[in-house]
Order: sequence, then structure tokens, then C-alpha cells
Amino acid sequence: MNGDACVPLRTERLTLELRLQSLEINPMQEETHIHLGTVYFEMGEEHYVDALREENLALEMNPHSKFALFNKALTLKRLKQFIQSEQIFIELSLTDVKDREVHVHLADLYLLQGEFQKAEPYIRRVLELNPADATGLSLLGEMYEQAGKIEMAIETLHQLLKVEPGNIEIYADLANLYKKINNLAKAKECIAHIQRLSSLD
Repeated sequence: MNGDACVPLRTERLTLELRLQSLEINPMQEETHIHLGTVYFEMGEEHYVDALREENLALEMNPHSKFALFNKALTLKRLKQFIQSEQIFIELSLTDVKDREVHVHLADLYLLQGEFQKAEPYIRRVLELNPADATGLSLLGEMYEQAGKIEMAIETLHQLLKVEPGNIEIYADLANLYKKINNLAKAKECIAHIQRLSSLD
């Protein structure tokens, strides 16, 4: 259960080729650094530092760029620089209280550190925007699990199954939760669902 993989880095839908063409034509443009930062980010962990450099260059040109701030916060999160990432995400959340992606990442950031109490208000905001938000429900289940409220975590994941009925990972999480409360019969049912869904592939 993780919010990070569910929300992509913010960027306009440009191909890699167009981004690089943009760099060649307008080497000093804010958008160029945002696009190039996205390219580096998508290339994986080895290039997160490069992505951060480009995001900082974009912010030098426009310190209030929401795109650059969001991307920088996400890159810092991946680099496990949680305090700096948190500060930027909080600033963005105050700018737009209905920004789902910011709330998701703040909640996930806190859960990564085991601070489930700090995560809760942001999870609630996501679910206020959409009670059937799959990422929000997943984060809520993880929050309950960290808080030791296993039965509430199980109930939440069953709600999530109504949104994503064929999701094998949810059944796997449920099986583990049932094992924690020694309900082996229910754990076996979840495993049977996993086997059935796997056979359909």
C-alpha cells in the first residue's frame, strides 16, 4: 500500500524527443528545465540528483512555479530528504486545499516515516474529494495498520476491493492482515482469490 507509485510526476504530455528539442531551442526557459528534470526523474534513481538540479534551475527563474515545486518535492521524497520535501508539499497544500496529488504525497511521506497521525488529515482530504479514491483508501488501510487497528485496515481494504475488484495486491495485503489476527481461514480465502486471478492471466 503506497501512494508514491500511484501519482505520476507532473508534466505536460510531451515526448522525450520534444523535450530535448525544446532544450536545444530555448536553453534558458523555465519549462525546459522542468521537462528535462522530468526526463531525468523517469530515468530512475541514478538520475534523481540530475532531476533536482534542473528543478532548482527552473525555480531560480520562477520561485513560485507550482510545477517545479511539486517536482522538486517529489524528487526530494525519493531521495529520502523528507524534511525538505515535507516543507514544500505543505506550502503547496496551503496554496490549494483541493490538490489531491499534494495530499496523497504528504500522507505517503508521513507513512513512510511511521507518522500515521500526521498522515490522517491528508488522507481524509483525499477521500473527501472522492470517497472511492483507490490511492486514498490504500493509504487509509496502511494508516490503520500502522496504528495497530488491523480490523479497520481489513474493512478499508474490502472497500478498496469494490473499487478494484481484480487487484491481486489487495488480496495479498488482506491475507497478511488476516494472519496478523490469526484468522487463517480468511487468509486462505484471500490466497485462493490470488490463485484464481493469477490463472486468468
